[in-house]
Amino acid sequence: MYQISPKLSNKLNDKITQSLYVPKAHLPARYKRFANGKRLFSYKGVIPFPCVVKVSSSSSGDGVVICKDIESFKFAQKKFKRIKGSILIEEFITAAHNLGIQFGVPYDPEKPIKIIGFNEQLTSEQGDYLGGIIDTKRKIKSLKKIYKLLEKTILPEIRRWGWYGVGGVDVLVREDGKFYFIDPNFRMTAAFAYIFLAKNKLTKTPLVSFTGVYKGSKYSFEKNIVPIAKENLKNQKIKIIALTKYRGAYRFNAGMFFEEPKDMRKNAQKLLDVGIQSDVLEKLAGSDFKY
Repeated sequence: MYQISPKLSNKLNDKITQSLYVPKAHLPARYKRFANGKRLFSYKGVIPFPCVVKVSSSSSGDGVVICKDIESFKFAQKKFKRIKGSILIEEFITAAHNLGIQFGVPYDPEKPIKIIGFNEQLTSEQGDYLGGIIDTKRKIKSLKKIYKLLEKTILPEIRRWGWYGVGGVDVLVREDGKFYFIDPNFRMTAAFAYIFLAKNKLTKTPLVSFTGVYKGSKYSFEKNIVPIAKENLKNQKIKIIALTKYRGAYRFNAGMFFEEPKDMRKNAQKLLDVGIQSDVLEKLAGSDFKY
């Protein structure tokens, strides 16, 4: 059972089709397209470095390799060798901001398309999605232009195709304000819940979304984690929206609150100190992190 055709969903979530609804000026240059991983693996031609090798139907950074030299390209060739779908080699964009923008297209065609908000995405060196910073007061160059292009051009076209619902798109913004659409997400993304909470003023301060693991007993979890996660307490440090326990470890999706950007490093270190394991917290606590 489905309301939207799976074929349409697949089409919209494939990076190849972005050129059908995004103006060329706002897409990275495409150097090569391969029918499958086997074709990529056998390629011996010239590659402009740096570049990005990506599986066209990947998401959240999965299926993406940033290649800065021939060795990293060979790694991508081996990694994607067995992929049956299309693989792209595209321009590497040096970005000042990596944005995940969330929008809503109502089922009723008479109701307006709305931008819900955005997060600044945190990624690994290879481009894997880790988490995001949600700060409604953050000023981003060209954000109004991006919103206008989505609301007036891109999303009305998508609506004409028959799609509606909540979705997102990843956009890279250069220092000079030029922006590029790099990844369509016509589905609910990992950051949606936090962006929605911020949009509706259900969070008091900005936050950083992250996934965490806490290894310990129920007693230990209740002693160390519950006091900093309990709603509406003065010392609440995190908001947990999903929690599971598996093989003695608590795994959760949460948002870490902060008042000012300078607080992020300090707050992240405090969470690490109580035993939470998280790539995002490690990144925030690192001396080279800048916001």
